[in-house]
Amino acid sequence: MKNSDDSGYTGKHVGVCVLDTGIFPHIDFTGRILAFQDFIGHRIRPYDDNSHGTHVCGIIGGDGRASERIVQAVRYVYNECSERPEEFK
Repeated sequence: MKNSDDSGYTGKHVGVCVLDTGIFPHIDFTGRILAFQDFIGHRIRPYDDNSHGTHVCGIIGGDGRASERIVQAVRYVYNECSERPEEFK
């Protein structure tokens, strides 16, 4: 596995679906929560009464805004076994 700022991978055009306890609309997700579904409480607006889902989403896609970019999510991962890495550029 290779992580490198000069690899050219940005995460553009990549979507992620997380099935977990929810997601709190934290500042690090501003403008990037595109859909939300509550299968238990049937609420319409994003929330997370356990915080685990928000934690997972922060690892995947937090932009570090709240920490002034000191802490950021995984920006991109290059899988050397992938046959088509160009699809993720």
